[in-house]
Amino acid sequence: STLFVEIPKQNAVEEDYSKQLSNLTKDCSNVYVACKLVSYNKKSLYKFITRYEQCVLKPFPHFKYGLLLGYEFLRLIPSSEQNVNLEYFDYKYDGGSSIGLFLDNPILVSDFSVHAELLFTKHGYSYNKLVDNKDLDFVANFTSLNIPFLLRYAYPSNKIRPFINVGIKGTYFVKNKTLMQETIIDETTIEINDTEIRSMISDFQLGYVIGGGSEYKLNDKNSLFFELRYCNQYS
Repeated sequence: STLFVEIPKQNAVEEDYSKQLSNLTKDCSNVYVACKLVSYNKKSLYKFITRYEQCVLKPFPHFKYGLLLGYEFLRLIPSSEQNVNLEYFDYKYDGGSSIGLFLDNPILVSDFSVHAELLFTKHGYSYNKLVDNKDLDFVANFTSLNIPFLLRYAYPSNKIRPFINVGIKGTYFVKNKTLMQETIIDETTIEINDTEIRSMISDFQLGYVIGGGSEYKLNDKNSLFFELRYCNQYS
């Protein structure tokens, strides 16, 4: 005997659906924040009503976007087949800052999400080695665009949400410059040879990424994220 009426996206007095839901579910304060985050579609509204019926306080899955600031340690693993002198250097991790954007979209309004990023990173290397009568110098400078595409799971706790990531990462080198200088010293002469090694790093690389971190909730719609990752790429 009950008449069911569809909640419009915006009613006659210009209240959007989230405000209407807030008025209809005010007997359960635990879903107050979810009213602001629920989307106007069947899956999202179904999740919201389920939470309301149980009156549970849990983070509500929703689309996220934001700014990324990071610091990356990168180590080269060259092949001596490209240049025999490459095997003499002790390659160490080099630090470089990165900046970018991210998008995070929940899968079927669950705690799993698809997480995509676009990162801009710069790195520089300089190595020197004295071998017999040769003084070897190797210099490399890279500027890259990185696109990680990840699957994320976030534990549904309220204030601090731990999460883990796994996925793939593609890198395109906008600047890809390597130079080997070989100085041959004998009793009477000094000979300097410069060789640009174009094939040491390919312009495009693909690899895997694993990592984890935590999301700290600042307010209803804003959070801070902290994460550590490991990435291995192949050229």
